[in-house]
Formats: sequence, structure tokens, C-alpha cells
Amino acid sequence: MSGFGTSDSHANTAPSHVTRLILSVLISCLASFLPFAFSKLLFLTLPGALLTLLVFGRQVQLTSLTIRALCNVIVWSIGLYFGTALWKWGQGHPNRPSPRAANVVFVVWIVLLLPWFLLAGLSGMAFEGGATPEAYAFVWSVWTYAVTLGIVAVVRRWTPLIVLLPVLNIAGCAGSGLLH
Repeated sequence: MSGFGTSDSHANTAPSHVTRLILSVLISCLASFLPFAFSKLLFLTLPGALLTLLVFGRQVQLTSLTIRALCNVIVWSIGLYFGTALWKWGQGHPNRPSPRAANVVFVVWIVLLLPWFLLAGLSGMAFEGGATPEAYAFVWSVWTYAVTLGIVAVVRRWTPLIVLLPVLNIAGCAGSGLLH
């Protein structure tokens, strides 16, 4: 037995929170500064560019590479730190299988994903009338549908009611016209 009530076998299998934090920051620094060396990896700066735009605005996003890189490190660090925890949580075995009704509703959402592939790109035409709150609400509701289904696919075995989460996307699309 090692200190603090943990056995040696358990201490060797799971990295500590500090180790996970240090590794996530180091990997995110590498991922954030690689695009400055290799232009083909420019897509790695997207999370930091979005955070810079949200926090500091357009002027800083276009002019300050240092702030953009720092925001990118922050976003990638948070994603990597919590992503590993979510991955381990999703790998555990659920206590019980999903109820049949939850599986049926999930299959319906998956079937609705087929027309989504065609219509998601067309939803950008909502901006033809200008950059209005209605257009943003509609487009984000449509574009996040696949992400919502991914969350449902992972979590539905532990929480069967999560299969109702895509209703928020449909409500966002339907309610976007009410923002006028």
C-alpha cells in the first residue's frame, strides 16, 4: 500500500490529475504552434480563433497572433483535459441496457440525419436576409444536430432520457423565427 489509501496497482494504472493537466497543456502548446511552422495545419487554430473573436473582437483576432495562440492553448488544454475523462467515462460498462423506447427514438434521430447531410449546407442561406439573430439561431440549431446525436450515442446507456436532447435542435429551428 502506498500513501493516501491507494494501492500500488491502482496508482500505476491511472495518471494523476496533475499529470493529465501537464500533458494536456504540453500537447495543446504543440498543437497551437504547429500551424505557425506548417501552413497545412492551419485548421488547428480554429478553436483559439473563435475564442479570440468571442472575447476580444474582430480587431484583436486579425492583428494579435500572440493572443490567438494563447487562446488556442487554453481551448485545446481544456478540451484535452476533459476529453480524456469523458473518453474513460464512456468506456465503462453501463449498469443496464438502454430501454427499447430509447433505442427506437435514437434510430429515428439517426434516420433524420440522412436528410441533414443535404440540408445542413443549405441552412447558410438563412443569412441572405442579413446577419440577424433569427439566422444565427437557425443555422446553429441545424449545424449542431450531429454533435447532439454524438452526445446521445455516448450517454444514452447511462441516461436513457438523453435521447430527447435533439428536440432542442428542432425547437431552435422552429423558434428561430420568434426572435424577430
